[in-house]
Amino acid sequence: MRVRFPPSALTRGTVLSTVRVRHSCVGRPRTKEAPGDESHVLFSRLLTGLRLSGSRVIIAALALTPILLSFAHGGYFAGTWLSLAVLLGAILLVLRVGGGPRLAGFRDRIPRASLAPLALLAALAVWTLGSALWATDTASALSEGTRTLLYVLLAAFAFCVVRNRDDARFFMIVYSLGSGLVALITMVSVAVSSSPESYFRFFKLNEPVGYYNAEATYFLMPALLAVHLASRKSTAPLLRPLLFSAGVSSLMMAVLTQSRGAFWAFLAALLAYFVLVPGRPRALLWWATALGLVIMAFDRLNGPQLVLRAYDLPALPTSVSTASWAFGMAVVISLIFSTTLTMIDLRVRLRARGVWVSRGIAVAVVAALIILGIVRFPGLLDPMDTVSDAWGQFKGSSASVSTSKVRILDLNGSERYELWQVAWRTFEDSPAVGIGADNYSIAWNMNRSSAHDVRQPHNLYLRLLAELGLPGLLLLFAAGVATLVASLRPLSGPKRAYRGAIVAGIVAACVQFIVHAAGDWVWHMPAVGGAFFLLVGVLLGVSAGESPKVAPTPPGARDTKGVATPGERRHPAPLTLLAVASVVLVALAAPQAVAERFDARATSLLAQNETHLAKQAAAWAARANPFSGKPLVLQARALAAEGDYTRSEASFLAATQKNPADWHTYLLWGDTVRADGGDPRMLYETARALNPQNPGVRERLEIELPGDPG
Repeated sequence: MRVRFPPSALTRGTVLSTVRVRHSCVGRPRTKEAPGDESHVLFSRLLTGLRLSGSRVIIAALALTPILLSFAHGGYFAGTWLSLAVLLGAILLVLRVGGGPRLAGFRDRIPRASLAPLALLAALAVWTLGSALWATDTASALSEGTRTLLYVLLAAFAFCVVRNRDDARFFMIVYSLGSGLVALITMVSVAVSSSPESYFRFFKLNEPVGYYNAEATYFLMPALLAVHLASRKSTAPLLRPLLFSAGVSSLMMAVLTQSRGAFWAFLAALLAYFVLVPGRPRALLWWATALGLVIMAFDRLNGPQLVLRAYDLPALPTSVSTASWAFGMAVVISLIFSTTLTMIDLRVRLRARGVWVSRGIAVAVVAALIILGIVRFPGLLDPMDTVSDAWGQFKGSSASVSTSKVRILDLNGSERYELWQVAWRTFEDSPAVGIGADNYSIAWNMNRSSAHDVRQPHNLYLRLLAELGLPGLLLLFAAGVATLVASLRPLSGPKRAYRGAIVAGIVAACVQFIVHAAGDWVWHMPAVGGAFFLLVGVLLGVSAGESPKVAPTPPGARDTKGVATPGERRHPAPLTLLAVASVVLVALAAPQAVAERFDARATSLLAQNETHLAKQAAAWAARANPFSGKPLVLQARALAAEGDYTRSEASFLAATQKNPADWHTYLLWGDTVRADGGDPRMLYETARALNPQNPGVRERLEIELPGDPG
């Protein structure tokens, strides 16, 4: 008995086999299968759309970039992603010099609609780098500008290789499955670890990304894509169960991070998703099942943070074991559910009455999910009290810790209100150009009432206003609007539903980042920020390739979709620009990466009292990054440890010239003067002027110093 497949599951995509399925619209005839090849054809059809080519290999490499960065401190330091930049630059140079664009399918031109957001993002990178000219801390400004340039390069690279819906779907599949694999590896690692507490920080899952709030969005962005792809009939049937289980795994790992901002951003992302996605009843059914599994496992997943908050470390292994068991059961159930629905999709064609029945089932499942959520979280029944207390709770300090067992529903702002106030006042003082990229900590140290040291205001948009002035925020906002216009333009026309199915998932993942960036510094983690800009590039690539205004390509003429026809001379402008940008990126990042490595080595050697070697490492760091004062401070500490106070003070003086607002340099300088028998009062006073609330500065000024009366 032969299995009858719906045409939509058979005719979309291209299969590498002797028996070909036409890459065409539904309803076109297919070539006849050879006798006896039915099993091979069936397997090929189950893997519809997975044809590999030169461009697909590059797309897969781009999709795996955030996955690899997650195991390198989220890519926060330049040294963790320098090898990535070198690899991208090498690929671009090989393609440019060796005639590889034809193999990689690179675009030979950039459509105007897609050029605007890319040009605006490039302008933002240039403006960020340019802020080093007026920033107090030049090294930090250059570091942030380099990171922004990396993001622009990733977006442009993804745009140039993703040319149609199939390429976009392939990127989403690789990215989603990679994230699901990271979730599985992390859960297993925590479960089998002899010290599971090392994976947590402040009772929240902190590994592998290295920052719990960023880790939440790191898992939620691909989760949105994975569940979306699993719910679509156009996805390869064998991949749908894997994608759904990967999405559920990522959702559960996000729960372990206990990130409140990521939770509210996820709600906004789901809202945007259901506004755009075609076939809402089907999407509701899959999403209700995924969220239902997470809700049922929530108590066990929430156990480790309750144990850590109670400082009951002996009970942590048991709690982690229970959470891992719930994780595994949810994955198994998700596989069974998704496999069953996939088989139904392959064998059943619903008539009109059946469609209404399926919609009724979806509504019933959603209703059950709502009831389950209310039972699990009774506080949802009293929204008025929640709203009335939310603002006061958000404005509270981090000292007012909530006793709620469900932390993700806690609205305590952890001092974000004061962080945002300082950022706004900083913008008011310098609205035109700001104080320089990544220089917010200087303003915070001088104007805060809290004793906590913070580098970012935990709000991307206020940070841009404070550090880059109004032009910085306007450039990002204009790039976002241009991207939205370009991406939504293809949603008109006869294939609106098919295009919307691709756009909806990507837009939802982007909304997750955009909203969460308003409450945290996820921008600074390339494992998350890089994934966002890759998705922006994919979105622009799909929009350019699917524009309804693109006319068919006449034989021998230029392909108006951006890919040259065989035998045509290719215009190298986009590839050349990308190659030049990659060279600039490596030139900027390499000195920073080298300096970071030698700084870390010098710090380690100082702790081991290897002062001579520490001086050498610090000297190499200073040569690699002449804009940073940190190597000079390390050198000064090594000289002071050797008793060479004269040269040590000279090194401290040089460090303050690099960054006059670094209060810690003055503090350490004062300690050195005091150890030499001098009067450090003036240096301590300078440190207090730069950071009045730091307890270490106050303690030093309160002790008896040389020259004090009595």
